[in-house]
Amino acid sequence: MTMNKFPYVIIPFLSVLLLAAQPSFCATPLVPSAISIGQDGSGHLTFEGIEINGTIEQVMTAFRKQLKFKPSGASINDPVMKGKFGNDKVTVLFGTPPGMDLVYVMMLQYQKSDSFTGMQTRYENVRLKLTSLYGEPETSNETDPMHCLTVFLCPEGQVTLTTSEDNVVRIFFQDEKNAQLAKQASSNP
Repeated sequence: MTMNKFPYVIIPFLSVLLLAAQPSFCATPLVPSAISIGQDGSGHLTFEGIEINGTIEQVMTAFRKQLKFKPSGASINDPVMKGKFGNDKVTVLFGTPPGMDLVYVMMLQYQKSDSFTGMQTRYENVRLKLTSLYGEPETSNETDPMHCLTVFLCPEGQVTLTTSEDNVVRIFFQDEKNAQLAKQASSNP
């Protein structure tokens, strides 16, 4: 997936999520976690202490240096990295608005589970971690276990946990400040 095509894939998905769950508030983290996803007081959403903000190069450099993630795209400029999150191998993709080099969204994708039960267990464990950080979700649709969707909102942005029929759990992190810039950029081509 090239850097230019990624925003066109993720923007429609995130637009639906934004319309489905309008922000109201988000509880501050309730308990410390060995895995840090959240807010750091900078006004930007963070992942393991790294802001979801800056150019692709800046964000990827931070992931490489601080988290030991490695670029894994077709070229060094592709916004795709692989690494470990907790004890799990994951892939991370970064999104920018069309025509801008400003990261406003990232997707963390766990490896495909061998079974539906494995995916369901992972989803439940991640949901518990996110709930401990953000409080109860704003929106949750878990009626179809193959297509679960849970949205956590906070002033710094939105965190969305999903499952898919291919036994994959994904977390989308969208920074609120940069999402507004992305929205403006997409409406003013």
